[in-house]
Amino acid sequence: APLLGGVLGVLVGSRAYDAREAAATCGLGGGLGALAYALVVVVLVVASQGEAAAQAHGIADAFGSILTTAVVAAVVGAVTGVLGSVTG
Repeated sequence: APLLGGVLGVLVGSRAYDAREAAATCGLGGGLGALAYALVVVVLVVASQGEAAAQAHGIADAFGSILTTAVVAAVVGAVTGVLGSVTG
């Protein structure tokens, strides 16, 4: 997620009118995108367990990792969005 946030941050940031707009757009997009993606993956993994779902790890168990990934993706997206707006 942070890698994808970085690449898209540079691309979207190069189209932005100013650095603040690029940071907000890319940061929020990267963070929310990573959060949504992680939640979908965890739900699919837990749902695919069938009878073993009672023993599978749930969203609460993965919440720390999901939140950390979303924050890192948001920061990377914001920074690369600014870089894209400055260099683009």
